[in-house]
Amino acid sequence: MIDKELESVSVLIVEDDIDLLTMLDAFFRSHGANVATMKSGLGVVEKVGECCPDILILDVILPYMDGYSIVETMRKQNDQTPTILLTDKKSLDDKVMGLNFGADDYMTKPFSTKELLARVKSILRRSGELKLRKLDFISLGSLQIFPYSREARHHDGQRIELTKTEFDLVCFLAERKCQVVARETLLDEVLGYKSDTETKALVMHIANIRKKMVQAGLDNVRIDTVVGIGYKLTDGH
Repeated sequence: MIDKELESVSVLIVEDDIDLLTMLDAFFRSHGANVATMKSGLGVVEKVGECCPDILILDVILPYMDGYSIVETMRKQNDQTPTILLTDKKSLDDKVMGLNFGADDYMTKPFSTKELLARVKSILRRSGELKLRKLDFISLGSLQIFPYSREARHHDGQRIELTKTEFDLVCFLAERKCQVVARETLLDEVLGYKSDTETKALVMHIANIRKKMVQAGLDNVRIDTVVGIGYKLTDGH
């Protein structure tokens, strides 16, 4: 049955497990998506640049070029195509690595197609609904946020390299600086999840942002965890 949210959406699936690739191809086509498939990492970056899919579903372990390297290369080229990584690896470090390279989400095999579909819809909803912010410039301590150019900088001009999702989170929190933002709000309005979704993606993204702030010398800016509620971005005062 055609799914209105996926009708005419273009999906590129890269997976070397032919049975899984065939199943995912048929699954997304049955929901109305336009699907293209690839069986190795060779030429994926170029394919994404040429075809501009709405979302990329990408296995981590691939011949020629692994999923991490593909995402890293895309982001360095400023290609922000929403990407979900598929991985057999279950360790937290592997998942954090994928998010660090710029992936929007990950799925650990084996997974249900129902959950994958929900993740895809969430990311598509987020990428379609996040609007340009009204403020041209947000300043908090040494941190400067430029919503229109999607840049985060130290006040001395040093650029802070954030992934698409990390920037969306920082910008959302900066617009509400010093206010506590509920975990459910961030999951729903920024990450595109339903508030009752069980996922550690938000925690991982916040951890990555904190590390990058420390590396950039933003000693007077921090993201505080408000136990049982959510997070707030403060200037440390």
